[in-house]
Amino acid sequence: MHNVAAVLALGGACLAFIASSADSAAQVSELRQSSETSERLHSTEGSPHLFGDWGGLRSWLSNHGIELDLSYLSESAWDVGGGKARGGTYAGQENLRLDLDWEKLANLNGFSTHIDVVSRQGRNVSSQYVGDILFQAQEIYGSPAVERAVVHLAYLYFEQKLFDDDVDLKAGRIPVRNDFGTLPYACYFISLTICANRASTADLGWTVFPLANWGGMMEWKVAGPLSFKMGAYEVNPNDGGDNGLEWGLAGAVGTLIPAEIDWNVKLGPQQLPGIYKVGGSYDTSGTLNGIPLLTACLCIGLSTRHF
Repeated sequence: MHNVAAVLALGGACLAFIASSADSAAQVSELRQSSETSERLHSTEGSPHLFGDWGGLRSWLSNHGIELDLSYLSESAWDVGGGKARGGTYAGQENLRLDLDWEKLANLNGFSTHIDVVSRQGRNVSSQYVGDILFQAQEIYGSPAVERAVVHLAYLYFEQKLFDDDVDLKAGRIPVRNDFGTLPYACYFISLTICANRASTADLGWTVFPLANWGGMMEWKVAGPLSFKMGAYEVNPNDGGDNGLEWGLAGAVGTLIPAEIDWNVKLGPQQLPGIYKVGGSYDTSGTLNGIPLLTACLCIGLSTRHF
């Protein structure tokens, strides 16, 4: 049993340059005062994006059903006490996402396509200095397969919404955790374990971004804040290979069938969001001594603001 290690993560090193920044207007104001390129950034003021509207191109693409996002994320962490040795590592990720709304592009009601590719680099402080393979300090470090690839396909799937969006169907190369067993705010922290990632501590067929296999899911909005989800996913240790492009079924060992009931409510006088999930899964691949595995979980997520 390894000694308990204190890992100091520099939250300030987590930089997301896609730019969903609530402070973009203030940033632009500072740039105007200190940069000779301020005239080029004039269009970013009041925009939710770091680089503004690209001279109107971003809005034009969005109006025609094309959403394109590029981001960079850096996570650096240090072992400052305990573990195998003192030291720190850097982990970084570039992320390109493309969402196509075919209702706008070709008048196909409710139909869309979603593509995401990543490039990751760096080292893992947990395995290198802490000596811990279960509770990963840097959630973007990823698997060795992703690290070996210059570019890795995280997901590619098709989505169809029906009956005034009360029914949502998805199929393609999808990480299970995109839709099941995950709280939306849990992954804002640097730790992979805090990121609602049960797969980091057990040998399960639950794929986690940026790893994906063939799969599909259905979500039905039953009534008000209550919805029900169910899916079926290929269990394949290959997980698409280094680049995420090995799509054959030769290595498949079973099927994961997750189901979940979600209750999304607004609580308190300020109507703050609350999220409650109850679900489970059935894994036919026999991950536990060759026996099909049945799991259950309860997830509760509340707003980060005070009631």
